[in-house]
Amino acid sequence: MTNKAAITKSKTVATALVVVVAAAFLAVDQAKGAAPTKGDNAAAFSSLCLAINSALKPKLPPPINTEADNILNFAAAVNLTTIGSEGLTDVIANHDKTHGKLKPNSIQSKTCAADKWDFCARGGRKAEELKANGDFQALRNAQISPANKLKIIATVAAIKEAADQIQSTKTAAEDKTIATELAEALYGQQQEPAEIKLATAGTNRQAACGRTSTSTPGALATGSLVGTALCLCAKDSRQTTNNACTTETKYELQKEANTDINVKSDWELLKTACDAQATETTGTPEAITAALATLTANAAAKKSSGNYVNVLGHLPGNGAGGCDGAADGTNGGACAYYGKADETGGVGRTKWAQKLATAASKLKAAYSAADEARALEQHLLQLNRTLHHITTDVVAQPAATSNNAVGAGNEARQGSGGIPCHDHNNKTAEKCKALNCDHDSKTKKCKPKPEAEATAAAETTKTAKEGTTTSTGCARHQNQPDCEADKKDDKQNCAFRKRKMVKMSQKSRRAVYQFSC
Repeated sequence: MTNKAAITKSKTVATALVVVVAAAFLAVDQAKGAAPTKGDNAAAFSSLCLAINSALKPKLPPPINTEADNILNFAAAVNLTTIGSEGLTDVIANHDKTHGKLKPNSIQSKTCAADKWDFCARGGRKAEELKANGDFQALRNAQISPANKLKIIATVAAIKEAADQIQSTKTAAEDKTIATELAEALYGQQQEPAEIKLATAGTNRQAACGRTSTSTPGALATGSLVGTALCLCAKDSRQTTNNACTTETKYELQKEANTDINVKSDWELLKTACDAQATETTGTPEAITAALATLTANAAAKKSSGNYVNVLGHLPGNGAGGCDGAADGTNGGACAYYGKADETGGVGRTKWAQKLATAASKLKAAYSAADEARALEQHLLQLNRTLHHITTDVVAQPAATSNNAVGAGNEARQGSGGIPCHDHNNKTAEKCKALNCDHDSKTKKCKPKPEAEATAAAETTKTAKEGTTTSTGCARHQNQPDCEADKKDDKQNCAFRKRKMVKMSQKSRRAVYQFSC
């Protein structure tokens, strides 16, 4: 199943996991002896695995593949064709130098001012690559009308804006800090340590995992998910049960977590045990949030006859001995204590819980950014097609043409060679005939044939009518450059807008971005 499909199911599945794990945890009867027996912490460990698995296997958005760089390079090169072939030659020759190397007071030195030089240099590099490209060379040598220059400049500006937006949303979708947040939740630091210890010379198991008789939480238990896992599961010289958290022989712990003993190999066993419980929704923002809710609920349940709260795991007797493994002999157990229920205690105030919450929030933002980046990519591709259409038209129509409807019949009025019949003066009837024209005996000039005049009139009428059947208002503009070029007296009539919508279906909920004038 794809990441996207997994996420759409994650909220329901994650909620179900909260109910199942919480019910299993609350059903565990607290033993009256100090040391835990086989599986006493299995339910608590299972709830912890929800968080551990998500930290180890986050469901990140799929990579954003974009043509922005290639499109921007081409657009930058096309933009330089508006300054003329001579100016473009100057930019190409100096693209790997500085703006100051361009011919002083030239159109290229003004168009490619210092603050625009990076984009011009990009265009110069691409233009040099295209020196053997027939289409680009035809564009370079074409006579570009002022109207088409404005279209090219406006389209290139829109492409540049879209490419910049794609880059920023792509960066947000590939947020590298998510992995950092999860690593710190898991290990208490950004990298997995070479050694993992439960107790040290300065911090025994009780101090590491928590003293219930005080308001001070366990330093190791609050610092990382690994720390909490060891507090629940590790064995030592007094707590000799090697399967407190699991019931399968293959996951039984092998080392005694005494002072300064590296128990990383046992942590690997616990990771493997957690991995066996992973689901397709593991690592989604919803799964992380659900894991925190489960752990908070489990820790909030009263433990031991002393009714201690903010404790995760096995706490027998009156619980006064705290999470010392079995050192008390009666009233301490294998657990993690997160402090008294005041302004300083609780799962939510642990470092690892805060890191998980931050990661879940960033992961949601990353998916939203990925949706926006994909929509922007489609917008960019459309702008690129628009630019290609403009350049194709420029090359196909090198000669300037009239912009009014009267010019529509010019071709029909022309004789052989594309020269209007009226422009042939002092011609004999024979010469006019050779030019596919009629001869006017009074003026001694050539004139169009009657059928040519009729065709020209029909074409002019057709063109005029076509001009009146197009859409009206801003909606008639089908691309960003035409939209933004709609002005009157230097005042903008239309604006190109991006609108975010939420598209719902039975299986998904995703952001959709629409672009319109």
